[in-house]
Amino acid sequence: MRQDLENRSRFVRILSMLLVVFVTACAFGLDASADPKKAKALSKEAGKAYNNGNYDLALDKFNQAYAEDPNPSLLYNLGRVYESKADFQNAVNHYMRFVSSGDVDLDARTDALDRINALNEVLALQNGGATPKAPAAKAPSKSSKPAPAGGCVNINTATVAELDTLNGIGPALADKIIADRNAKGLFKSNEDIMRVSGIGEKKYGNFADALCPMSGAPVAQAPVAHAPSLPVPKAPAAPAKAPAAPAKAPAAPAKAPAAGSPASSGSILDI
Repeated sequence: MRQDLENRSRFVRILSMLLVVFVTACAFGLDASADPKKAKALSKEAGKAYNNGNYDLALDKFNQAYAEDPNPSLLYNLGRVYESKADFQNAVNHYMRFVSSGDVDLDARTDALDRINALNEVLALQNGGATPKAPAAKAPSKSSKPAPAGGCVNINTATVAELDTLNGIGPALADKIIADRNAKGLFKSNEDIMRVSGIGEKKYGNFADALCPMSGAPVAQAPVAHAPSLPVPKAPAAPAKAPAAPAKAPAAPAKAPAAGSPASSGSILDI
């Protein structure tokens, strides 16, 4: 009887040791499965695809990177790709997961919250049946630029590259729009963009139809040209051409924001 008890006790001890070894091995196995270096390489490939406009490939690579290393920055980057694809609901979902994560960049979190608010306004308009005017309905002029992937430009979330697609807006003026938005807050209506220096009624009329409608504001339309007074019918002609010369001057020194810069410029984040 005593021998049986000793044998049972020995068996229990051996079984306990094996269980500890098994649990430890599983834990190390899970840790070993994470590969931050591979995730970083995949994220770099995704960033290149995103900058080239290959959003489907960017989504695939960012998702692979997140599977290797669930870095919160990858959630933000997935949100940016979905936003560029005009899949606003998926963009909001990923931005929400990003801002709910711990230890994220404060500027990026603030930018993600701004994007969530702006995109929710767009989704509310879409759910209410409001649809933006299709820019394709108009015959493009020789100076027209290709429309962004989403079909319209949201001036409260647009990047420098997206703003640059608007007729009459170059990289330098796009930078000024984003700087004004960061300094003074989101635009309350599409017409509010005329508070930016260098954008008057005529310039606004060149790209108004390409803007996404905003909550509480009518669908963007080109402003009606004001008829000149009878005594001086040719007076408006002189100032109309005056801004044309300096309008292109800032375009040469202007540079696009560096890759990996804070989200205020619409870039993706490094991990």
